[in-house]
Amino acid sequence: MNNFAGYLLAQKSELWPKRIAARCQGRSLTYAQLSNLSQRFGSLLHFLGMRPGCRVAIALPDSFSFLTAFLGCLWTGVVAMPLNNRMRELDYAEALACIGPGLMIAPPGHEALDAAWAAGLLRCLAYSGGGGTAGGGSKAAAAAGGGGGEGAEQEGNQGEQ
Repeated sequence: MNNFAGYLLAQKSELWPKRIAARCQGRSLTYAQLSNLSQRFGSLLHFLGMRPGCRVAIALPDSFSFLTAFLGCLWTGVVAMPLNNRMRELDYAEALACIGPGLMIAPPGHEALDAAWAAGLLRCLAYSGGGGTAGGGSKAAAAAGGGGGEGAEQEGNQGEQ
């Protein structure tokens, strides 16, 4: 384990794998599930080229998606930069210009993805999921200007739009 956040999550999942770690909208995640999902999301970030110290903007609602994305960032040493998920596109553009993230994470179709794409941030991840005992799972979709489909993150060239 490279960092304290990852160590704590791994420790809790070993000590109390079946205890509830989080509840949201009538669903729950155990420590084991939360650890697994966070590690998997961290692996996805690593696959997408995010390394310790890289900044990742997150504009997700309060949900398991946000929790796993945020902890996945911490797990891999990536700097999570949570943004209010209810801002206007112009506000996202200003925030992105200030923080200069290497990746933008938001729900599919969210205007934060449009702002990131318009600002020239070519690495966007439309993410919804996060698991839970009442079903769920994890979905990551390509996002280019708010579009995209099931699959992994894609890079594009603005000139190709």
